[in-house]
Amino acid sequence: MARRKFTRAFQRSDGPLSHTTRNEYAVNITGFSRWAYARRKIAHDPLLGLARVDEKAVEAVHPRRALTLPEIAAYLTAIWTGLRRSELTQLQWGDLHLEVAVPNMQLRAQATKSRRADIIPLHPQLVEELLAYRPPVADCFNSRSREGATQHLPVPFTKPLLCH
Repeated sequence: MARRKFTRAFQRSDGPLSHTTRNEYAVNITGFSRWAYARRKIAHDPLLGLARVDEKAVEAVHPRRALTLPEIAAYLTAIWTGLRRSELTQLQWGDLHLEVAVPNMQLRAQATKSRRADIIPLHPQLVEELLAYRPPVADCFNSRSREGATQHLPVPFTKPLLCH
């Protein structure tokens, strides 16, 4: 009975788990079942022969794709600056000084955990990606307000990176 339930659960094609994840779960639960049987904790191994899903015969649940330019900029910003996620989500284009002798990021005190207005020099690769991702100044503001439109950061950070 237990094997039938687990087999049904692991063979189902619906749900958020990939086939690889289901197989990893099956390996772990059958390993536990074998351990319990070997130490005489249970009378018999109910999961003996639990079938796994053939991973090559099914489509990927999360197909791979190339990163978009904004995602590359966001990940490189995280890697090269070491900022926390909350600090990254509060970045504004005005915090970035990309076209100076030593490109840098001037953090606003209210946007950091330590409440310090630090200056972080930027890696040349990050500067290149940010320059490619930065919106033109004309697209950044509307005629009524300097707050203007916002350009959204990609998936990893979810909140907008505000214009200048």
